[in-house]
Amino acid sequence: LPPHYDPRYRINLSVLSADVQGKSRGRRGDTFRVPRERLLEFHSALLHYLDFTQKQSFSKLAKLQRERAALPISQYRDRLLQAVAQNQVVVVAGDTGCGKSTQVPQFLLGAGYNHVACTQPRRIACVSLA
Repeated sequence: LPPHYDPRYRINLSVLSADVQGKSRGRRGDTFRVPRERLLEFHSALLHYLDFTQKQSFSKLAKLQRERAALPISQYRDRLLQAVAQNQVVVVAGDTGCGKSTQVPQFLLGAGYNHVACTQPRRIACVSLA
């Protein structure tokens, strides 16, 4: 994720000029014609809407990354991955809310481990983590 939103990374949506011209003139048998100006207005509005939604999504992702980095478990990521690579069993103990249940599986998946099992004492907690 780049440090801030940059319009260069937005969705590339383009309407071919020939397509716009064809729709603005109408075709044989068509009773409905869309003026070229209306198509261009719609295209512009669509681009503005997509830009707006991408900025919102970017803000949410940036906030999520900041929150993940602020969790106490994040500073132990490398040590945890090294321990998992060198040992058959690793026990992770930490305070409630430090990120053990939510972040450790993501660390493992990010490191290339394909089969990650996560256990919880209650079924609801386990389902919400999945």
